[in-house]
Amino acid sequence: MQIELLSSKFAALDREYLPEAQRLLERAANGMNYPFSGLRFARIAAERDVVEEADSDTLELKQDGTGATSIIQRVISDEKLPSELVEQTLLDDLNKIMGPDASFSRIAAQRTGTGTWVIHLDEREKGRISPCGLRQRAQDNPPGSHQHARPSQA
Repeated sequence: MQIELLSSKFAALDREYLPEAQRLLERAANGMNYPFSGLRFARIAAERDVVEEADSDTLELKQDGTGATSIIQRVISDEKLPSELVEQTLLDDLNKIMGPDASFSRIAAQRTGTGTWVIHLDEREKGRISPCGLRQRAQDNPPGSHQHARPSQA
């Protein structure tokens, strides 16, 4: 009987204060900044490719990976852009995805003799591998296989 009495008192309090509590919470939520405002998101397919690309003023990433090389090289080499996004954040995230199968110490962008750009990864144990080596590694060793492929010679 005592529990029923307490339950009914709390239910009455809820009905009385709930609308005001909801109003205060909504007001607080409306005053908060959305943490993802100003950011653009891109969906990247699992069947993507990071290949040689020419310089481009358009920094657009497509689902198949087209544009990744241009974006990475621009972020690394343009003094107006935060290179730590690639050199630290992207590298750390790539290592989380690839680990323990591979561990990279550096992402490098280099201009080829034909004027295009290519992205290289320095693997902690094996040195520099080409993007083809990364694709070959992914084909030979699906995530979780814990086997290592030899880096391709570029």
